[in-house]
Amino acid sequence: FLNQAHRDDIAAALFLLGTTSPPELIYNVCDSEPIAQRAALEWLARTLGCAVPETIGQSPPRKRGASNKRVSNRRLRALGWSPAFPTFQSGMTAILPSILETYSHQRTS
Repeated sequence: FLNQAHRDDIAAALFLLGTTSPPELIYNVCDSEPIAQRAALEWLARTLGCAVPETIGQSPPRKRGASNKRVSNRRLRALGWSPAFPTFQSGMTAILPSILETYSHQRTS
């Protein structure tokens, strides 16, 4: 699973935590719906009109080990924070135009 967060949501969470006196706990800044990596790739491929990447088996071992965790932003939401981009899809939809514009400029340079 991937746990994503849009930069604007991260900034809003940090501002909230820096301007209030929340209990000293761990607060996860992430969207509200963790998404499987494959589902994210399939969504991106459909959205961009590309072929879905081929599955090639297991990934090589990672330095910090395997990770497949669903992270919760429940504590932050309890403080009044609400992500403007609660899903991977909403965050990517917001930034894809600028990414595509940057990429097209790089290809023509």
